[in-house]
Amino acid sequence: VIVSRPVPLEIQGEVEATQIKVASKLIGRIDSLAVKKGDEVVPGTLLFTLASPELEAKYSQASAVRQAAGAQKDKAYNGAQKEDIQAAFNSWQTALAAADYLSCYITFRAIQTAERSPQAERADNFDMLSVYQAYALLVYAFLTMPLAQEDIAPNLQAAQITIAKTLFAGLSDGELIEIVEAGVSKFQLIGDATAEHWSEFRENLDKLTVAFVIAGTDEDSPHDKAEILPLFGQLLSQLCEAFDNI
Repeated sequence: VIVSRPVPLEIQGEVEATQIKVASKLIGRIDSLAVKKGDEVVPGTLLFTLASPELEAKYSQASAVRQAAGAQKDKAYNGAQKEDIQAAFNSWQTALAAADYLSCYITFRAIQTAERSPQAERADNFDMLSVYQAYALLVYAFLTMPLAQEDIAPNLQAAQITIAKTLFAGLSDGELIEIVEAGVSKFQLIGDATAEHWSEFRENLDKLTVAFVIAGTDEDSPHDKAEILPLFGQLLSQLCEAFDNI
């Protein structure tokens, strides 16, 4: 008995498959691709990494300026000449402006760490963008608090506009105005709240901000910036949850 196998049926053509569009959680540039066309992926597979050179550069600039300003301030208060005192004042003014960008950097990384998606929330939960704005304003307030103690008043009105334009680049003027107005309202609400959990939140964010600045400017700091950054994401998650429940 001769048993023969059936001849395989070969058909040429194209197969249509479900297409999935992938969007990043934050605005940035693709830094590297971890997969190529045809690769099989599963949930949790790294597809690509993002980079935001603008915020990274601004963070480096802010750290350097703040460190230089601290040195100038020490010199001014230890018997410096009139010109040195004026130079120290100018440096602190520059540090005040740099605080805008440092607050944006911290908030950007907090959003990233908390795995939030401002782009998606713009469409289905727009008010959450003002929570990020309020968070950045809180960080800005804590960054500039030492300057206020030296009679250098931070310009919160200008800062909130800079923060909004940096965090939400590409949004319309109308959207930015709405974010700024709602953000400052939430900022004031958090600052004035007397409930224990809000006091604890403010205290934790203040301590974390100070620790981050020290880590970035003091070689003898017991902490590293990379260790501190994820904690900002945890605090942001708490804030988002609080406003989700309001």
